Amino acid sequence: GGSGGPGGPTASPSESPPGCMWHPSIDGQVMTCAFSDSYPQEWKAAQLAATARNYLFATHEECCLGTYRTASCGASFLCESEEPTPAPSGVPTTPPPTVEPSGSPTSVWYVHHTSGTCVPDYRVKKPWYVTETFGRQRDCCPRAFDVAACLARLPPPPPTPTSSPAPTLPALVHYLDPLTGLCGTSERGRVKSYIRTFFDDYWSCCSHLGAG
Repeated sequence: GGSGGPGGPTASPSESPPGCMWHPSIDGQVMTCAFSDSYPQEWKAAQLAATARNYLFATHEECCLGTYRTASCGASFLCESEEPTPAPSGVPTTPPPTVEPSGSPTSVWYVHHTSGTCVPDYRVKKPWYVTETFGRQRDCCPRAFDVAACLARLPPPPPTPTSSPAPTLPALVHYLDPLTGLCGTSERGRVKSYIRTFFDDYWSCCSHLGAG
């Protein structure tokens, strides 16, 4: 059989969904790369075809270099994904910078100087002149340029566990049984009708017997 030609099958959008990648900002921000999944599908097709002109990148630094020919440019962090979508196989990329182990990276958040968004320094390296950092994105948002937009991108809080009510213990009464001469304890309403002497607790009944 011959090799596959241009008429071969292509992946449908549902089979190859657009992922979160670094790309030139399309929101009118100057000299800025955005990390999002909102970009023209033609850019994704160009990346899959490994064309010379590429608009999608795995890291912020690669986007700045590939788009603006500088290692440092603005950053806009718009994607909820924890990690960028890996580049398709066959597309040469430079190794990504070393980041914290996957899972819950230990990092700090800061307000990016050009985009005004809160970004983690494991995603976009914090410039030396930025001195104000925060342990959580939620703490950083009040200092962002657009506080409402920052808060809107926060992950939802975990559901509050509903505590089941404590089981209601049966009301107990303590009494002296005149037939046996012994102290007893029973649920209220189940005490024999001939019992007339009751106590606040079992030990009071015992003390009464000892004093008798």
